[in-house]
Amino acid sequence: MGARDVQAVIAEVELLLNKEELTDRIELAIEKLLNVVEVLSADKKALADEVDRLRKKLDEKKKKNHRKA
Repeated sequence: MGARDVQAVIAEVELLLNKEELTDRIELAIEKLLNVVEVLSADKKALADEVDRLRKKLDEKKKKNHRKA
């Protein structure tokens, strides 16, 4: 799912929210889904940070090996 797909889903949800009255049950479900999105976003950032850290470490190793050669 790309960024455009996500934007389309968000737009569709906004339209539905504007048309429909929310029951307590639906509000709770939406809140839970938003919590899941927050957790997934945080996980994605943590993974991206780890990838960056490992790339830097690899680059340092390459530079050290290149100097020795």
